[in-house]
Amino acid sequence: MRSGERSKDEGAQSRVAHRGRNERVSANSTVSELFEAVIQHLESIGREATTIVGYRQIAKDAGEHRGSVSLRKLNASRLNGYYAHMLNTGRNPSSVKRHHAFIHRCLKQAHKLGWVQENVADRASPPRRLCW
Repeated sequence: MRSGERSKDEGAQSRVAHRGRNERVSANSTVSELFEAVIQHLESIGREATTIVGYRQIAKDAGEHRGSVSLRKLNASRLNGYYAHMLNTGRNPSSVKRHHAFIHRCLKQAHKLGWVQENVADRASPPRRLCW
């Protein structure tokens, strides 16, 4: 990245940080903006710092592949494509499950607050854990 440029993730953080407390994420917001809003909420209610660090890493990884998608256009097929991409690039199924759990958590919060009509992660198919 050249000097003076901001990554998509940094741009999303900036847009969320500049929203007033009474403004909210909407269906036109991006997945990265949702992630940042949920992480900020979790920080504000005292979630452990190590948990927040883990969530930020997942948000960064997911944001690189699906972060610019608007919540309105996010669907189970896009999530399944992201999970397949992770597995095809050598990620462990348990790592993909953690990503799914975080995405599901964010969309659950968005649905609860009326930001999205449904939690599309409910219809996605993350990999099963391998049992030995």
